Amino acid sequence: MRVPLAGIWTRAELDALGLPSSMPCRPSEDDFIRYFHRVSGSDPDRCEEARRRHKVRMEAWQARRTVQKEWYARTGLDTLGSRRRRLLEGKHSIERDLMEMMTRPGTAILFA
Repeated sequence: MRVPLAGIWTRAELDALGLPSSMPCRPSEDDFIRYFHRVSGSDPDRCEEARRRHKVRMEAWQARRTVQKEWYARTGLDTLGSRRRRLLEGKHSIERDLMEMMTRPGTAILFA
């Protein structure tokens, strides 16, 4: 199986799922859900068909996501992402602590 390039779907893959040409080539789960809500109407037959097609689309999206996650794990990108998140959390914590120290009541900020 070919590893998807950064979650990009080909136009043929999106067409096979019955998605409109306005669907982005990197659809998110929210894109699929919004499209489902837009096409499912009040007609019970139409709603049932939309539900069935939505299930197929979400299974395809989940399969693509699983392959991507496995690829990220094999290449070490998930580890790098986790490390980056931890470092950013530490940075933000330091920034909050500094802001609290500077704005604490009774703390005078002197400008030269």
